[in-house]
Amino acid sequence: MSISRKIIYLPLGILFLVLGLVGLIIPIVPGILFLLGAVYLLSRGSGRIGNMVRKHPDLKRLDSKMTRMKNLSGFERLQLVTLMAINAIAGALHKVWLGMRRLILRFSAR
Repeated sequence: MSISRKIIYLPLGILFLVLGLVGLIIPIVPGILFLLGAVYLLSRGSGRIGNMVRKHPDLKRLDSKMTRMKNLSGFERLQLVTLMAINAIAGALHKVWLGMRRLILRFSAR
C-alpha cells in the first residue's frame, strides 16, 4: 500500500474510532456505524489490523461487503451515504421523542 493511502486511511480511521466511542456514550451519535467505518478504514491503512479483520469471521463479512462497494459509482455511494445518514438521524430523533414522551408522562402523572 502506498504511503499516501496510509496518510488518508489512518487519520480518518482514528477520527471514526473517536466518533464511534463518543457515540457509545452519547446516544444521538450513531456510534456503531462510526466504529464499523473505523474498522474498515484502519484495516485499509494498517496491514496488521487488516490481517486481524480477515481472521475474524464477522469482520471478514463486513470487509467483503465494503470491498464490493468499490464497484459502485460515486453517485451511488453518495446515495447510500445519504440514506444511511437520514436513517441514523431518524433513529436518533425517534429516541429523543420517546425519551421526551416518557418524561412528559412521568411528570403529568404526578
